Amino acid sequence: MDVLRVGIAGLGGYAGVHHGAVRYLEEQGVCQLIATCDPDLEGQRDAISKFGLIERGVRLLGTYEQMLDEALDAVLLPTPIPLHAQQHRLAVERGLGVYLEKPPTLWWPEFLAMMEAEAKARFATQVGFNFVGDPLRLEIKRRILAGEFGKVEGATFLAIWPRDLAYYQRNNWAGRMEVNGHPVRDSCIGNALAHNIQDLLFWCGDGIAEIQSVQARLFHAHPIESFDTAFVRAELDGGAWLRIGVTHAGADAQLDREQIFCSRAMITFDRWHHCRIEHQSGDIEELESSLTEAPGTPGYNIGEYFAYLRGERDRPITTLEDSRSFVALNNLTFLSAGKVESFAPERVISVKETRQVVVAGLEKELERFVDHGDWPDWEPKPASSQLLEELLG
Repeated sequence: MDVLRVGIAGLGGYAGVHHGAVRYLEEQGVCQLIATCDPDLEGQRDAISKFGLIERGVRLLGTYEQMLDEALDAVLLPTPIPLHAQQHRLAVERGLGVYLEKPPTLWWPEFLAMMEAEAKARFATQVGFNFVGDPLRLEIKRRILAGEFGKVEGATFLAIWPRDLAYYQRNNWAGRMEVNGHPVRDSCIGNALAHNIQDLLFWCGDGIAEIQSVQARLFHAHPIESFDTAFVRAELDGGAWLRIGVTHAGADAQLDREQIFCSRAMITFDRWHHCRIEHQSGDIEELESSLTEAPGTPGYNIGEYFAYLRGERDRPITTLEDSRSFVALNNLTFLSAGKVESFAPERVISVKETRQVVVAGLEKELERFVDHGDWPDWEPKPASSQLLEELLG
């Protein structure tokens, strides 16, 4: 399996990132894009032209099933969340490698069904969490496991990632709890910020930390079914804890900050590619990711998966099994919160020019929660992993 024969499901939206990555890898002699599919090929003329698909001899097909009939080694699935389980199953049944965009699913029973299909797979699936495979993060994880920073006590994530109304109108599942009776559970922590949530679980375990219990309060400022704002605390199997405070409300520049609290150091990512390590001794390290240039994090991860398929890696960066705690966390937030709350109307300000919403005082509340553990108003009851299995397993 030298030059991998690849198919990509989709041409619009995030599929464009995959097409760009595969084109880059194709130019390096790593793979060949054999086919792509989209239910609206006529509406994707710009993408077809942008990626030179006709000139490259790529088969343009109307259905996923037609694409699977081509001679392929692997498929990339940057497709809507509700399609992931079925598309994954059909591909592994044919013995194909699957690069599945995150999240694999946000519904626990569906995840368990996907794991049943995965058990029969010829190749392990890779889930596209972008940051975990970054060589910078892998090196820091190696140093954590070596005990250089002492015991990992906990980790936090603070994010202000403003999204406008168009973000929730871009398809029929964004911000939805279900579509046509199919559970979706799309949310800020389940989708746009999923990479960082998986990071936290990665930092706090030997492999990926397991969830013991979750406390959560969930809110929406936008007119959606699911939540765009979350206050989440989790207890993990090794004794570490997580605090997550995130929102898609706001109108200013975005902010995201991961912090890992160790007994002898504090590690901070104030941008995905920049890390600051403050040692108890007073020494400070400033480190930068090598993935800021082409092909970037998605292209790097896809390339690493192709290396696995060629037998050059022992395993994918993030397997479907590695996503178990991530999916559990997302489901336990709903079980703990019980509902998605609305902010008091007097706090919500609509910005007509940008179609964004601002919640007065929210950023300070998120900061207090992440930095000090102060819940807004009242503390929710925890939901345990045992409860997840009892209700949804």
